[in-house]
Amino acid sequence: MGMRTTFMVQTFEIHRKRLRPGNRDVAPTENGALKRAEAIAGRMPGTAALRIVADDETCELESVAILGQFGEAPEDFAEPPNGGRRASSLGRMLHDRRVGDIRKIPSATG
Repeated sequence: MGMRTTFMVQTFEIHRKRLRPGNRDVAPTENGALKRAEAIAGRMPGTAALRIVADDETCELESVAILGQFGEAPEDFAEPPNGGRRASSLGRMLHDRRVGDIRKIPSATG
């Protein structure tokens, strides 16, 4: 089992007067994700740079770290994905079918 590290930029948009996760973008490096998130935050209500480590074969998440957050984010964004009765914004984003198969996402280690 090989672990794959992916750096991702998550945007936040306002929908019906509430913040929600918007588009996601993959960055080649941690520093690239931080710089891109900071730059995009000037045009969006908020962004976050994430480091996602997952098993390359099963796509099972090993860890998710918020590298930086710029502007606004949903109140529950930083909560652990399985932290409570309601899924956090981060948990919903990671399990959203629109994310697709992590094996298809270019990564820094694969």
